[in-house]
Amino acid sequence: MKKLLCFAVCLLMAVTPLGCSDKKSENIDGTMLFDFEKGLVSVKMQESFGAISLNEESEFVKDGKRSLKLMPSFALSDEPLMMLPFTSAHYGFSYSDLGKITNILMDIYAEKDCTINIGVYFSALCEQKSYSSKFYLSEGWNSVDYNIIHELIAVQYNLSNCYGVYIGFDVQDPAPIVYLDNVRIREGESNVQPENIIALRNTETYFEIADFENAYSELIMFPYYNAASKTSPSLKIVTASDVVLNEQTDERLTAPAGDRVMRLTTHAKDGTASSWVQIQLAKNLLEAVNFKRFAGEPQKYVFRMEIYQNCDRKMNFELNPYTSTLDMDWANVITEKGKWKTCEVALTAMPKFLNDPYLFCFAYGEYDKAEYGDCEYFIDNLRIEKIA
Repeated sequence: MKKLLCFAVCLLMAVTPLGCSDKKSENIDGTMLFDFEKGLVSVKMQESFGAISLNEESEFVKDGKRSLKLMPSFALSDEPLMMLPFTSAHYGFSYSDLGKITNILMDIYAEKDCTINIGVYFSALCEQKSYSSKFYLSEGWNSVDYNIIHELIAVQYNLSNCYGVYIGFDVQDPAPIVYLDNVRIREGESNVQPENIIALRNTETYFEIADFENAYSELIMFPYYNAASKTSPSLKIVTASDVVLNEQTDERLTAPAGDRVMRLTTHAKDGTASSWVQIQLAKNLLEAVNFKRFAGEPQKYVFRMEIYQNCDRKMNFELNPYTSTLDMDWANVITEKGKWKTCEVALTAMPKFLNDPYLFCFAYGEYDKAEYGDCEYFIDNLRIEKIA
């Protein structure tokens, strides 16, 4: 099972070459959601995307008379996103249960070779979204087939409440221009009920949240999109012994537990406004941890985790709810260069988290690019421990 999941995670993140075709489709596979013949109704984009318009030039239309022209800009975002919902009152369809969908299909014309990222999203502004699959587009028409891996997406989200599909663009120079047509879905014969693949290591005194040793761990911690912030961090699980701390002595990183850690790479902000960057934990993970079981005797337990600073910038790393207000619980640890620091918080100081664990997330403040560039930290061994 672990090998299978490792393969699936790699597949989800893989670069997938696609075939292309110049011919008009005679038979269109799947259930049509958007052919753009009726205009831009229900088409969405994040404010930093760039521009979207209807196209009627026949060279860039696969079927019918219209397609959608996408012109992403990288001025305000490293990955501009546009979204197409699975529910539309205007078009009269509702396919919000992702368990019934096996594939998302679309035809895309690329003015030049480029790459796109495709995934599904679970909140109105695409703050909560699955990891994407990368597709290489050749110049001309491309048939794109996004295969949904339900078991992996279910680690992060409830499949029955999927908002739609998103398309993103990595930074490319010059920015690509593509034309989108025939967005459709393929449905399965039955509703997929994915296997629960989250397995936590628990004893009478130790309750795991995340030690990043399992294959699914790549999916349990991810940035929470904040429209005020353009500096989402990069998160990747690495083997600690592969991280070279000193090239002259070949000193390597040692993990507090096991040998895999989460690498957090923060990026400096470009603008003058500042915001807090938040990192969330997957809802299904939080359900598996079951924080509410500690609410009856919180004085007997503490939350602990370790963080390592591998850069010059000290960071105030906070345990902070999504909707921060003065009356909300929070705690923090200040990192120290070259050392693992332990963040410890008594559960008596976290009543709101215990009763509403979906608020649980981490946060840190943005910083100026002139002072620091990218900064690297490592996180490990998130757990609850019994102390009495």
